[in-house]
Amino acid sequence: MNESNVTPTGIAFPEQVPSIPRQDDLTTAESTLDSTTSSAKARRRGKPWKWMILGLALVVVVGGGVAFSQGLFTTAPQASQTVSRNYTVAKQSLNETVGVDGTLAPAKQAQLNFSSAGTVEKVYKTVGDTVKKNEKLAEIDDTDLKNAVEMAQANLASAQAAYTEAKSGSAANRKAAQAEVDSAKAGLKSAKANLKSAVLRAPFAGIVATTNIAKGDTVGQGGQESAADAAFTIVDPKSWQVMGTLSAADIARVKTGQSADITIGEDLTPVKGKISEVGIVASGADDGQATFPVKILLDDQRDDLYSGTSASASIKVTDDEPVLAVPNEALAGENGQVAATLAKDGQKVLVEVGKTVGQWTEITEGLSEGDEITITITLPQGVQGQALEEGGGSGFSGGFGGVPGIPGVGGGGRNPRGPASAQAGGGVAIDGNGGRVTVTEE
Repeated sequence: MNESNVTPTGIAFPEQVPSIPRQDDLTTAESTLDSTTSSAKARRRGKPWKWMILGLALVVVVGGGVAFSQGLFTTAPQASQTVSRNYTVAKQSLNETVGVDGTLAPAKQAQLNFSSAGTVEKVYKTVGDTVKKNEKLAEIDDTDLKNAVEMAQANLASAQAAYTEAKSGSAANRKAAQAEVDSAKAGLKSAKANLKSAVLRAPFAGIVATTNIAKGDTVGQGGQESAADAAFTIVDPKSWQVMGTLSAADIARVKTGQSADITIGEDLTPVKGKISEVGIVASGADDGQATFPVKILLDDQRDDLYSGTSASASIKVTDDEPVLAVPNEALAGENGQVAATLAKDGQKVLVEVGKTVGQWTEITEGLSEGDEITITITLPQGVQGQALEEGGGSGFSGGFGGVPGIPGVGGGGRNPRGPASAQAGGGVAIDGNGGRVTVTEE
């Protein structure tokens, strides 16, 4: 690789883009194949368009998506260019974050089963139905349960009569008779509860997510907790949480109550949430490292979400005061130290730096709030200065290290929309709207 054609980001560009082959070149290429069979020659000479396709295929364009502003091909690359933009030093919040990937799940749900044995007699609700709190879902045949209540009532009456007779007897007899009464009362209470549980009801208002019973089914004692085994699963469609995992390296930094920005599915608009639960028992492994469960509760109620949708969250693990900071690209090495370039006179000033978070670096000494500095990026060969000065945001896919938050520097890929998407970073874009843009040829 020729080092003179390597950009600061390590992307190499060709010294010269090949031109379209001339017709006499194609004829010469054809004549070199005379040693082949005559039938093959006839096919080649009879269809010259195939050779044109071959010639076009020889043209190879390399280097991360280079756009040509003067037609499809050019015979020589343009001179490399540098792009400079001024940035006013200001305070930024350099809070550290931890990323979590997971899936969306209802924050409030219940798996319901019959607690009494019996045969399903009626099913009132099915999947997708809306239910109110205490509304009937299904019920079983309660004939045996009613008989059990009647028997329990008879047992209690008998025990109470025996206690009346025991009052005139010894203390031991009275104590034993009272125990029989207490036991009969407990039996009646249990029988009545079983009869009541013959009807399965919704514990809260929501939507039926799953059903696993039908009329005629025999159900036994409850206790199953999974949605797959439950007779009904009821969810609150407005309360949601992200179920994700944390690495062993991050779990110590994440606490309940911390805020998070959440993106759901393909919707890039973040929603707010808070950490509701951090597990202390590993739930799995990633590349041999233990992972721990975490739950993030969405702050707002939403009725337009679906369980199982992919989601990602950025958890803010520090809450520091804003500090003076500049984009990383504004700093350069200077005799073993760090320097920035002042916009007013082009002089370099040595600075002391603090922490770096993402694409920003804290400045502890050397610059003050309001100082104007210059950020300079060298563009690769083949970029047309005129096209850059026209504005509207031109970029190169693959990117050359975008400058965050600075209109006109960033982008990543050709972008006709200008400043808004140019701030995204990951590329080089010049918008020409506001600020000072300098395009010079070397």
